[in-house]
Amino acid sequence: MPCPSCGITRSIIQFYSGHFEVGLLINPLGLLAAIMLVIVPLWIMYDVTRGAQSMADYYKKTELVLQKKKVYIPLITLLILNWYWNIEKGL
Repeated sequence: MPCPSCGITRSIIQFYSGHFEVGLLINPLGLLAAIMLVIVPLWIMYDVTRGAQSMADYYKKTELVLQKKKVYIPLITLLILNWYWNIEKGL
């Protein structure tokens, strides 16, 4: 049984190879992962070199936002729809 994240690695590879449409078709969550794989390490390096903790602060704020029903219910719904789509595609 495929999971909602099945195909993310293949999707990321397609994005970094310049095949954006193929990457989205494999798994749309790959786009989010590909963006995070670029931004998060740069952000961590920035914080380390500056002696800051802006990423940790942002993470804590994001965690609080994600605990609200009006935020997490639509996100869970999207995840379930992505899971269904993966099953239909036969991933």
